[in-house]
Amino acid sequence: MGICREIDRANGVVYMRLISIQGHFGCIAGEKITFDGGFCRRILPNGWGKSTLCAFIRVMLYGLNTSKRDTAAMLADKNRYVPLDGQAMSGRLTLHYQGRNIVILRTTKRGGPMQEFEAFYEDTGEDCSFLNAKNCGETLLGISEEVFRSSSFIDGEEMMRPSGELADMIVALAQTGDTSLRGDAAVRRLERWRLDFNSGNGSGVIPRLEAELTRIEGLLREAAEIEREIAGLEEDNKTIDEEVARLEEAYEEVYRQNAGEKADEQNRLTILRRESERRVKSLRDALPADVVIEQASDALFSYEGAVRLEREKRESLPPAIAAARQELAALDRSEREAEIENNRRQRPRISWALIVVGLLLACAAAGSAIFQTDWGGRFSDKIPYILSGMAALSIFFSFLGSVPRKEEPADDYDGEREALRAHLEAMEQEQQMAATVLREAYDGLMKAAGEIRPVQTIEEAANVVRDKRSDLQALRREQDRLQDILYQLQKVIPGDSVNEESRLRLEEKRSALRAAQKQQQVGLQNVARLQGRMQSLGNLQALTRERIRVQSEIERARARSEDIKTALRIVREEQAALSARLSPTIARLATDFLEAMTGGELSEVQLDDGLTPRAAGDDGRLLGALQLSSGMRDQMYLAFRLAVCETLPADEPIPLILDDPFITFDSARMERGEKLLSELSKHRQVILLTNK
Repeated sequence: MGICREIDRANGVVYMRLISIQGHFGCIAGEKITFDGGFCRRILPNGWGKSTLCAFIRVMLYGLNTSKRDTAAMLADKNRYVPLDGQAMSGRLTLHYQGRNIVILRTTKRGGPMQEFEAFYEDTGEDCSFLNAKNCGETLLGISEEVFRSSSFIDGEEMMRPSGELADMIVALAQTGDTSLRGDAAVRRLERWRLDFNSGNGSGVIPRLEAELTRIEGLLREAAEIEREIAGLEEDNKTIDEEVARLEEAYEEVYRQNAGEKADEQNRLTILRRESERRVKSLRDALPADVVIEQASDALFSYEGAVRLEREKRESLPPAIAAARQELAALDRSEREAEIENNRRQRPRISWALIVVGLLLACAAAGSAIFQTDWGGRFSDKIPYILSGMAALSIFFSFLGSVPRKEEPADDYDGEREALRAHLEAMEQEQQMAATVLREAYDGLMKAAGEIRPVQTIEEAANVVRDKRSDLQALRREQDRLQDILYQLQKVIPGDSVNEESRLRLEEKRSALRAAQKQQQVGLQNVARLQGRMQSLGNLQALTRERIRVQSEIERARARSEDIKTALRIVREEQAALSARLSPTIARLATDFLEAMTGGELSEVQLDDGLTPRAAGDDGRLLGALQLSSGMRDQMYLAFRLAVCETLPADEPIPLILDDPFITFDSARMERGEKLLSELSKHRQVILLTNK
C-alpha cells in the first residue's frame, strides 16, 4: 500500500511524526492505520475517505468544535463525520515527540462528541500533564489550527478553486505565509476594540463610564446637600421638642386640677348610651334586613319614575300622534293637487285661429298662382311663394303649443310619508314601552313590598316601603346619636370638665400642645422625607465606593485603550516586518520548489513592490498568477504552500500531510512533485494520500 523512507539517523535528524491512528470517525470503522517515518505514500481509491482521514488527524490534534452549526454550504464536523458503523465517535492517535511515543485518546461522553481527552506516554503509561484537550495540537506542533490548515495540511481541492481566489491565496502566502490573512484580521479586531472603548462620537466603554461617573458625582453632591438640610431640620426639631415638653407639662397640670369633674359627666353619658342602645335595638328588631329595605326603596323609586313617564307619554303622545296623522292627510292632499297640476301642464294646446289664418293664406297663394294675379311691383311674381310660406308658419305656430311640456320634478312625497309613518310608529312604541316599564315597575314593587309583609294594592305596597324606609332612616339617626355618645364617653378622660371656664382653659392648653405636636410631626416628616430621598440615592459610602470603582474602571479602560493603540501600531509594524522577513525566504524556497516541479519551465519567483508573486518562464518574462496556465498556477500554489511549511518555527519539524495535491498534474509533473516530497521527507515526515 505504501512506499516509506526511513529517517537518516546518521545525519542526526529528529522530527515529530505520526505513528498510527485508530477510531470510529465517519467511514473509519475501528481499523488501525499506521504511518512510517520519512516519505509515506498511500494509494487509496476515490470515496475511501482520504479527506475523512485528514480531518480525523486534525480533530485528534486540535479537538472537535461542537459549537459550530450546519450551514447551507457545509455540515458541521460533528454531523459530517458521524461514524457510519453506529458507534460513538472516538479516536486514538500515537505519535513520536521529543524522543518518546505519546498516545492521545478522544472519546464521547456527556460532554459531547470527542470532548473527553487523555494523553500518556506509551512506554510507561505516565500522564502527559503538559497536554490537554485545548492545547494539544498547538503544544505538539507549535502552531494554531488555522496555521496548520494553511501550511502543513495541503488539500488538492484548494487547487480547484476559481483562478482569482487561488491567486489571492498565493498573494497571502507570499506576504505572510498564511492563507487566512490573520494579520489583517488582527488589525481589524484591534481597530474594532479601539472603537469599542472610544469611538470619538460619544459611544464606547470610556464615554459610558464617564457618563456613569458624572451621574454618581451628581448623586453625591445631592446627597451632601440633603445631609446639610437634615442637620438644619434636626436642630429645628430639637427646639420644637423642648417646646412640646413644656406644653405637655402645663397641660398635665390643668388636667390634674379638673380630674374631679369626670364622674358626673360619665354617669350622664352612660345613661344616655343605655337609652340610645335600647331604642336602636327596638328599631332594629322591627325592621327586616337593610338589603331588603334598600331593594324595596329602589323598586319604589323605579315605580314612581315609571308612573311619571307613563303619565307624560299618555298626556303628550295622543296630540302628537293626531298631529302626525293630520300631516299625513295634508301630505296626501298636496300629492293629489300636484298630480292635477302636472296633468294640466301636460295637456296639449292647439291654436285654431292660427290654423284658419294659415288656410286663408294658403288659399290666397293658390289663387294667385292659378289666376296669375298681378299684384304690381317688382316682386309680383313671388307673392304666391310668400303667401305659401306665411301659411306654413301660421300652421306651425298653431301646433307649437300642442307639444307636451317637460314634466317638473315632483316632491318626495313617499319619503316624507315614510318618515311621518316611522315617527308615528316610534311614538306609539314609546307609549307601549312606557306602559311595559310601568307594568314591570308595578310587579317589582309588589314583589319587594311582599318580602316585607303581605300587601294587596300598589298603594299599600308603596306605604309599606315608605314606612320602613322612614324607620330605617330613624334607626340610622339613632345609631349616629349613639356613636356621638360613645365618642363623648371616650373623650371624658381625667382632666375633662363640664365647667365652661375649666373646659376653655383645658382646651386652650390642649390646642397649644396639639399645634406644637403638629409642628413637631411636620419636622419629623420633613426629616423622614429627606432621609427617604437619601435612601433612594443610595448609601453615601456605597456611592463613594462606586465612584472610586468607576474612576478605576475609567483609568483601566483608558490604559487598555492605549494598550490597544500600542498593540495596533505594533501589529502593523510586525506585519510589515514579517512581510519583509518572510517574503524573501518564502520566495527563495518557492523558486527552488517550483523549478524542481516544472523541470525548469518556471525558474524564478519574484515579489514586486506590491508583494505580488510573479514567476519567470522560459523567455524570462515575469508572469502573474492569473497569466499562468491552470497547471502551472497549481504548481506555483503548491510551491508556496511547501515554502510556508518550511518557514514554520518549531522545536521539531512537524508532519506534512497532503491529500491529492497532484489532482491537476500530469504524470511528468506528478513524478517531479513526488520526488520533491521525497527530498523534504529527509527532515520531516511527509504523508501523501493519493488515488493513483
